Amino acid sequence: MPESSLQSLGRYIVHAELGHGGFATVYRATDSALEREVALKVLKPGWTDDARAVERFMREAKQASRLKHPNIVTIYDASQGDSSAQVLLHLRQVARLRVDQRAANAVHHAASRATKD
Repeated sequence: MPESSLQSLGRYIVHAELGHGGFATVYRATDSALEREVALKVLKPGWTDDARAVERFMREAKQASRLKHPNIVTIYDASQGDSSAQVLLHLRQVARLRVDQRAANAVHHAASRATKD
């Protein structure tokens, strides 16, 4: 999704990219149903046709949603459609983690450990 124009993904209005990795991209977005700013993590298109990748993405969101720690982002929702999968995250926590790389590494480590259990 280009940063220069607003786009919609279901009920979410996407404003800008916050970051990306090999598996997903995180955007600053507005949840139009709840009228609040959120971070929206979207599985990259190349992975949405891979059933195992979508299953892993959703499983990681479910596992991470059970973790409670100041350096772990709160997950509000996770959903998938025919051609997309996304996780709804607390925006301020995501912004704070972007500043503190050590905290971001802790989130990744905790989420990867949770999926192994």
